[in-house]
Amino acid sequence: MALRLIIVLFALSLQAQPEAEALLKAVEQSMQRGDYAVAMEKGAAAARLFEKSNNRARLGDAENNVGVAALNKGDYAAARPHFERSIALAHEVGTVGPELRRINNLGNLFFYQGQYVKAFETYQTALTRLGGHEKEPWYAGTRKLTLTNLAVLHQQLGQHQKALDLYKEIRALPLQQKPSIEAQMLTNLAIVYRRLGDPQQALETYQQARKLLASDPNAAASLYILHNAGVVEALDFRNLDAAFKTFTEAIAIAGKSGSQRELTLELLFRGETLLLMGKADAARSDFSAALADARSLKLVDELWTALYGLGRAQALANDHTAARQSFQEAVTVIESARSSLGKTTLKAEFLAEKRDVYDALIGELLDLPAPPVAEIFRHMEEGRARNLKELLPAERKDVPLETVRAGLDEGTAVLAYWITGTRMAAVWITRDSTGVVQRRLSSDDTAAISELTRALAQRDSPRWLALSDAAARILLDPSLPLTKNKLVIVPDGVLHALPFEVLRAPGGKRLVELFAISYLPSVHFLAVQKPEPARRWPWQVSVAAFADPIPGRSTGASPFDVSLARLAYSAEEVRSIARVLPGRGRLWIGENNHKSELFTPGATAVPVLHFATHGAIDTIDSRRSRLVFTPVEGDPSSQYLFTGEIARLSLSHVELVTLAACESERGRYVRGEGVENFSRLFLGAGAGATVSSLWRVSDQASAELMREFYSALGRGETKAEALRHAKLAMLRAGGERAHPYFWAAYLLSGDGQTPLSPRVPWWPFIAAALVLIVGGITVRKRFSK
Repeated sequence: MALRLIIVLFALSLQAQPEAEALLKAVEQSMQRGDYAVAMEKGAAAARLFEKSNNRARLGDAENNVGVAALNKGDYAAARPHFERSIALAHEVGTVGPELRRINNLGNLFFYQGQYVKAFETYQTALTRLGGHEKEPWYAGTRKLTLTNLAVLHQQLGQHQKALDLYKEIRALPLQQKPSIEAQMLTNLAIVYRRLGDPQQALETYQQARKLLASDPNAAASLYILHNAGVVEALDFRNLDAAFKTFTEAIAIAGKSGSQRELTLELLFRGETLLLMGKADAARSDFSAALADARSLKLVDELWTALYGLGRAQALANDHTAARQSFQEAVTVIESARSSLGKTTLKAEFLAEKRDVYDALIGELLDLPAPPVAEIFRHMEEGRARNLKELLPAERKDVPLETVRAGLDEGTAVLAYWITGTRMAAVWITRDSTGVVQRRLSSDDTAAISELTRALAQRDSPRWLALSDAAARILLDPSLPLTKNKLVIVPDGVLHALPFEVLRAPGGKRLVELFAISYLPSVHFLAVQKPEPARRWPWQVSVAAFADPIPGRSTGASPFDVSLARLAYSAEEVRSIARVLPGRGRLWIGENNHKSELFTPGATAVPVLHFATHGAIDTIDSRRSRLVFTPVEGDPSSQYLFTGEIARLSLSHVELVTLAACESERGRYVRGEGVENFSRLFLGAGAGATVSSLWRVSDQASAELMREFYSALGRGETKAEALRHAKLAMLRAGGERAHPYFWAAYLLSGDGQTPLSPRVPWWPFIAAALVLIVGGITVRKRFSK
């Protein structure tokens, strides 16, 4: 009887196989047509038949197909268990290639839900597990798929250079994918070209993608290409009628396919096009429809984008109360999404494309008859230096305006600037009161500020005088509280490159003559109290300095391999610093100036770190910015300290990092974050303050300024006052050195309001020793009688 039952079941399983295979083929056809609901139904039927026949491998294929169909339909809750089961089945039967491709699908699910960290970790799992399978026939295709997904993720987070690097690696791989997959990859590459400022190359790449797709029709790929081609037509070439038709065609395809997520996206971008066409009511309709879909599907990026678009449509229709509400809700969504990312390198530019939302809300608040200063301040701070603030204690990240005000001393005024498009505002804060000033900016205004920063960097330019006065009229409103003696500047946009010290106050004097000035990436840094430094013994090291690197011989083998001159005055610069600061100096000069010394135990447990060296700034990809050291023979990489290595340093005991290196305050500007420069990196690693330069200064002039600066620090002046003292010494000396080219380049960021930690002087020890000696002599004489 049992044998007969086994035979019957085996016969039934044989009959089920062809039917199940036919269903799987039907699933693929349905997905190509964009009929995802039918694909899910047929895939589930195939899965039941494969389970009945106990074909575990094909059951995994069927489960994966159901997951893909659900993903394309936007039914994420349904997709996840199918992907997870398909992965488990592939692992069970030992088919590594299918398992890794399904892991990528699960990563895509997290990506579409806005769970970027989970997506990144999932893709990285697949990439890591590829190791050791290089000889498998599926290796190249699976690697290409995984790298593409990582590239798209970096793209989504605004890390366009990383994405472009990955796409270049992908295109170099030998394997050719199906035309529809190649077309989607080309579309991703086109998006990166556009983000990096080459819309013509983007449009040509889209055209290549559409030609590929003609031989392998696919609804999802067609939507992807139509969507992004429409973006280029609308935003780059301003062909709005063509863009409207493109997005309308995409909406029709998305609606027919049943993909709610794609329909939401196309509604959003047609709404954007309608806004550009000035059609507020039609735009409002599209954004409202997209908002409803985004809420039901719980799509994070689409939700805030719909709210932002709806707010602009409401503002265009002069419904400003509704616009403020929409912008406020959009900011709430962004803040919630960003906090869920946690501490991860993936969010380096997460806010870069979302800063517009904060700006729109701030603009609406500034237009109120009585602008709410505290609310404006809060949103200004939410939109800047968020990645750097992630390194602060949790309770210090969002400090209210009144708390900041109460923590100021009587002599300090804070000016926090906000610039966007044709508007500027400054929230000012003193211990006694707060306020906000604003003005409209003309193209001449912004040009004057930019031209001033260029003129200051030219040692013989006389134009800086007129330009600095023009900039002062723009930035220093007469109502600002410029009666204190300490000024803290929080810059924004183009102001990151401006030394405020050169500006003339309404009374006629330059700010450097009136104030000890320091700069902050965010006002909230004022609320960060580092532990009170302990008194240091006179024999302890007070400064560790690196100077006069001997660059390696240029061979042209590396993109970083360039000829560099010796810095003749830097060695004497650090020796003089060690002489004027109390305590011992640890100096690494010339052939001893090795990067490895920074990473030895206790190397950074000093109050002051000083770098008198070359600095190379990459304004496109900050990962390539670096400081120069003397290379160790046989190890060319030891010549450079890259930005990623700085993050590994533990600088909690360091009160000041001085970067007497060329242009160390410059870097790549990221909207919503600021300038990615060495100064921020060292602050992020725990340093209390930094001094860095905006432009190239001769090493002789730098050495002179540094001697004055450290002499003042040695006398107990605060860091900001000491730097002011050094600048005034050069300004008042007259002659060539009075030009701001020589002294205005150096900015102090972070805690400028405190001196270096106190040091116990030698004299008590000398006195004690003398007492002991005299006492010893007296006792000896007494006993010798």
